[in-house]
Amino acid sequence: MDFWFAFLIDFLKQIPQFFLSPVFYLFLFFIFLQYRRLVITERRLFHVRITSPGRETLLALGYGAAGGLAASIFLLVLGVALSSVDVAALWIVSAVLALFQSRFLSASYAAGLLGILSFIARFIPAGESSGFLFQAAEWLRSIHAPSLLALVAVLHLVEGVLLRRSAEQGFSPAFVAGKRGQIIGAYQIRKFWFFPLVLLFSGEPAGRYELAALSSWWPWFYGGTAALGLLPFPAAISYTDLAVSSVPQEKVRRAAKPVFLYGIGLLLLAYAAKYWMLAGLLASIVALTAPEWMRLYSKLKQRTAVPFYVKLNKGVRVLAVIPGSPADEMEIVTGDIITRVNGNDVNAIEDIYPALQQQSAFCKMEVINREGHVKYVQRSLYQGDHHQLGIVAASDARTTGYVKGQWFDLFHSKIEIDKLSQGDPVETGQGKDVTL
Repeated sequence: MDFWFAFLIDFLKQIPQFFLSPVFYLFLFFIFLQYRRLVITERRLFHVRITSPGRETLLALGYGAAGGLAASIFLLVLGVALSSVDVAALWIVSAVLALFQSRFLSASYAAGLLGILSFIARFIPAGESSGFLFQAAEWLRSIHAPSLLALVAVLHLVEGVLLRRSAEQGFSPAFVAGKRGQIIGAYQIRKFWFFPLVLLFSGEPAGRYELAALSSWWPWFYGGTAALGLLPFPAAISYTDLAVSSVPQEKVRRAAKPVFLYGIGLLLLAYAAKYWMLAGLLASIVALTAPEWMRLYSKLKQRTAVPFYVKLNKGVRVLAVIPGSPADEMEIVTGDIITRVNGNDVNAIEDIYPALQQQSAFCKMEVINREGHVKYVQRSLYQGDHHQLGIVAASDARTTGYVKGQWFDLFHSKIEIDKLSQGDPVETGQGKDVTL
C-alpha cells in the first residue's frame, strides 16, 4: 500500500513539470497560429470572423489535458516503459519525416519505421567494428519496438475517443473547387491536442522503483532490466480533414471508429510482438501504412460523393452561422435549409433581406433541419442588433472566390483565394463522406 501511495504522489509531482517545458508554449503558439490562419481565410471569403482562435486553442488544450490524463493512466496500467534510446529515436525520426510532409510528424509513422529498421538490424552481425553501419545497427537493436508501438496504439485509442467527444472543436467554413470545376461549400477540420503524458522510463535519473519489488506480470511492455521511474513526456496529435458531402460533426464521428479500431489492432499486435518477432514486423508495417490506407480510402470515396453545401432548387442551405448573431440565437445551425421568411418563399440569400424588411421588428422563418424535419424559429429584432441575420449561405452561381492550397500540409500550405467561373448547376443532396 505504501508503494502505490508513493507512486501516486510521484505521478502528481510530474504534472507541474509541463508548465516549465518550452515544448508546451511552442505548441500553444503553434495551434494559435493555425486557427488564426482559418480566421484569415474566413475574412477573405465571407468578410466576417466565424472561428475564434483563442477559444479553439483553449479547447485543444482542455481536451488534450483530459486525453493525456486518460492515456497516462492506461499506459501505466499496461506498464508501457520506454528507455532514453526509444524516446530519442522516436523524436529524431519524427522530426526528419516531418521535413517531407507535416502529416509524417505523427508518431505512428516514426514508430512503424523504427520497428522495421530494428527488425532488419537484428540480422546484421554484431562485431567489434566501429563503422557507422554497425553502430547504427547496434543502436536500432536496442530499441524496444513493442513499447513504442503500444504507446502509439494508446494515443490513437484516445484520439478515436476525442474525435467523438470534441464535436464542436476545429471547424471552419470555406469555399473550395469541386471535382466538376465548380465552387462548393466545405468545412476545414483541424483538430489539435497536446497530450501531457506521464510515462515509465528506465535508467538514471529516472530509476526509483526496482523491478524486483513489482509484480511479476507488470510492466507488460518493457525490454530492459533497470529500475523504473516516472517522467513527463509531451506528445501531440492532429487530425486534419475536409468535410464536403456532410456536416463536419458527422464527418468526424465517422472517422473516429476506424481510428479507434486501428488503435486496438495495433495494441494487440504490439503485445504479440513480445513473444513473436514476426508479429513485431507486422505491427510495424501496420503502424507505418494504416494511416495512409485510411487517407487513400477517404480519397476514393470522393469520386462517388455528392456535395452538400451547394445551391438548392428550393430554399437556402446554411453553410455557417456567425456566433452571437440573431440566427445563432434562433438556433439555426450548419446544414439547415431556410425555406420561408415572414411568409415569403426564399430561394437565394438575396431573397431573405427584402422579406425581413416587410417586418423590420420581427423575424419568423420556416426551416428544414438536417434530419428533414420542419421547424419554425422566430425572434424580435431590436435596434442595435447585428445588422444582418448572421447567416453564411452555401455557394451558388454568383460565388467566385474559393480557397486554393494544400489542405493537409500544416507547415507549408499557403492561403490563396482564387477565382473560378461557374458552369452548370451541381447536383445537390447529401451523399457519402469525401476528403479532398
